[in-house]
Amino acid sequence: MRKNRYAPFAIVGIGLLLFSLFAKKIPHEQTVRIVLGDAAPRVTEVHVRYAERAANAQKGGPGDGATAEWLRDATFQFARGSAPRIVSHLPSLADGDYLVEIDVQTAEKPATIDRRVTFSGGTTSLDVSQAIPK
Repeated sequence: MRKNRYAPFAIVGIGLLLFSLFAKKIPHEQTVRIVLGDAAPRVTEVHVRYAERAANAQKGGPGDGATAEWLRDATFQFARGSAPRIVSHLPSLADGDYLVEIDVQTAEKPATIDRRVTFSGGTTSLDVSQAIPK
């Protein structure tokens, strides 16, 4: 009967070990802030999408938009002059390394900005203000 006395503790211990190993692979809300800054009044649309960098590198590609498998995306549309300086959203992604592609549309012309980021559960700010066409 003594052998069975420790079985519940062993099961809980194994469960905690497995949870700690796989918790980072479970998608959860990541806070992403796209900083438009002083260029915000010129922006009419922001489209952002996310791909895992490691998954794309394993396929032999450079991990850029040409070979990426996009996991999440979001589009934000604004009337001219009404875009906020910071566009925030909460994509559901696991912690790890990602390629983030941001398409910014202005009345003049579009711009595509690629960023490589690592999500770890905190807030990630991506400043694209200097890349927005004037």
